[in-house]
Amino acid sequence: MVVSSIMGRRKLKDQEIEQFRSTLMDTALRLFAKEGYKTVSTRSLAAAAGCSAMTPYRYFKDKAAIFDACRCRAFTDFAQSQERVAEQHLQPMTRLKALGQAYANYATDNPDAFRLMFELDQSEQSSKGLVNAEHRAFNTLRVAVSEAVQQGVLKGDPANLAHFFWASLHGIVILDLSNKLIHGRSKHTLLKSLFDGDFTSAKVS
Repeated sequence: MVVSSIMGRRKLKDQEIEQFRSTLMDTALRLFAKEGYKTVSTRSLAAAAGCSAMTPYRYFKDKAAIFDACRCRAFTDFAQSQERVAEQHLQPMTRLKALGQAYANYATDNPDAFRLMFELDQSEQSSKGLVNAEHRAFNTLRVAVSEAVQQGVLKGDPANLAHFFWASLHGIVILDLSNKLIHGRSKHTLLKSLFDGDFTSAKVS
């Protein structure tokens, strides 16, 4: 008896789907961070993951969807780390300094994920999940600054203050990751200045 070669693929179990998606995203994270979004192809992702060129399409619509999923996972992981830190510190300025240090630590410990979160060369696709994860990642800092203003520890517009702190902190971290702090100031020195002086005395209206 001749067995037909045209048979439907075995339906994947949920656990198998999630396991492969996670493995592929781990590979994609490294490649995207190293080579940039536009340089990496779905075929090169598949080759690096050790699967056929068409296999990723069983789990993701296209390369943009893989990129989106990687960034969403990174932002969610980062947001969770910020939330855990915030829960451990009740005093406003202590909480803000702890959040700032945790931000810097996350970038140091997860450089590929951090680069991907803020990749300049991005796809045009941003899923609702990614947008929500980005807002969640910023919300802990925004709430902490708002509470500091309400308690009179900081003065100024809470939204502006939160962006000022974020931009200052992010700039220090990015310069450090890019090995561009070459003009006489280290990341440690600049972070200490930000936490202990420039930000705590700032009034950004």
